[in-house]
Amino acid sequence: MRLKSALYLQNKRLFHKWTFLVVLLILPLFIWMIRGLSKDSASVFRVDYYSSQDIALVKSIVKGFDEYKDIIVFRRADSQEQAKLDVESGRCDAAWIFADDIEDKVKAMVEDRQLDSVVGIYQREDGLLLRLTREFLNDSIFPRVAYESYVDFVRHDLKISEKKISDQELSNLFDEYHFDDKMFEMGYVDGGKGEDSNYLLAPIRGIMAVWLTICSFLAQIYYMQDEKKGLYNLIPLRQRPAWAAALQSVLMVDCSIAFLVAIGIAGVFTNWRTELICLILYAIASLILANVVRILCGSHVDVLCASMAMIVIIMLVLSPVFISINAGVVNRLLPSNLYLRGIHSPLYRWNLLQYCGVMLLVLAVVSGLKPVLLRLYKKAL
Repeated sequence: MRLKSALYLQNKRLFHKWTFLVVLLILPLFIWMIRGLSKDSASVFRVDYYSSQDIALVKSIVKGFDEYKDIIVFRRADSQEQAKLDVESGRCDAAWIFADDIEDKVKAMVEDRQLDSVVGIYQREDGLLLRLTREFLNDSIFPRVAYESYVDFVRHDLKISEKKISDQELSNLFDEYHFDDKMFEMGYVDGGKGEDSNYLLAPIRGIMAVWLTICSFLAQIYYMQDEKKGLYNLIPLRQRPAWAAALQSVLMVDCSIAFLVAIGIAGVFTNWRTELICLILYAIASLILANVVRILCGSHVDVLCASMAMIVIIMLVLSPVFISINAGVVNRLLPSNLYLRGIHSPLYRWNLLQYCGVMLLVLAVVSGLKPVLLRLYKKAL
């Protein structure tokens, strides 16, 4: 009953701290900002295209980009000169000029093995995402090249004339056996498919995971403040670690609930079982890591804050938040890396559980050496 009352009072105290409220409000504001940017026209690539004739192939190419509408916005230009002018003035990022005889050039590419330009591309700079748009363009043209190759094979290699099989019958057979699935699709080892979401929302889970680690360090700062005020003086020394862990867990539970709500709003939620297992293990791992760092930093809050900043930067760089960097053993020392990979991999969930066990042993060793560390700090000062 005494512990239950203490946990209730601790939760009540937290919501009277303006720093805790600010940390909680940062998450929904961040998601709202990112989702707003993802819908903003400034966050997408604008492409002007021009075709002097109403060509069916051009229509199919442009229509094929509907699945990338969150990234690329198309607009038909009135003329070739206008499309180029829009690129020069910055009104669009690139201009695609389709050849008038694009269908004939595709056939020549197959029949005569003549590689000729079918689309003229104009752009001011050559960035990574602009290169991706060109790959998407090649992917859109490929089905027509595949069809012409199919017809060429039937007519010339198999020597089947139009009297035996008409062009319409060939087209029907091609459509019957042609698959519309993606040639390449991102997937995970647990069988889950990659999320088809806006590219700006991709790193949102990783950033929120780092935010939860910051919350674990915030719990240490509050603990150090309470210890300095003497709030733990009435608790026996042997019971203090257990009480400290319980009271710090109150903050982590509040932040974890906010985390679950946030990933639901952001649209990156997977399933309850996976999310809860990974989140519980990650919250425990982050809290243990923060406790180890706190003990190593002694009673110096400024040193703890500096250490937190360094750990956050390392997590953002080495964890798969924006990009995935293989740093060997260092990756396995970061709970954020294990958490983000564990969402789609049972192996990394097991690794995260092992990480919690190892870090508990490290915490026990560091806690036992705390008096020695304090004496070393006093000598250094």
